Amino acid sequence: MITYNDFERYLTKIQRIHELEDKILNLGDEYSDLVLEYVSPFAYHGVTMEDELIDCLEKGLNLKPDEYGDTWISYWVWETDCGQRNTIVEIDNKEVSIAEIANLWKVIEWERSGELNE
Repeated sequence: MITYNDFERYLTKIQRIHELEDKILNLGDEYSDLVLEYVSPFAYHGVTMEDELIDCLEKGLNLKPDEYGDTWISYWVWETDCGQRNTIVEIDNKEVSIAEIANLWKVIEWERSGELNE
């Protein structure tokens, strides 16, 4: 069973990996594409680490993907850029912010309880 503390710890790790990947990719813009030849393997492995952590959280919380193949966790990481953009979602005709990890947890708990009408 994954607790909120576990959830927060792993999503924070994913955020850090995501931020580091962005910094590495920005090096190419700042210095040259030559830099990416040397550091791009990390970006690949960073995405792999993110995917593995997402998969563990999804399995641990027994989350099922929607018709697009997303769970709330994968949506939060990839579509909101770890809570940085497009974080207002509509649930049961209410706008809910999932920018914060705590709010994302509440939405997942709400969905898991069966109270979320889809």
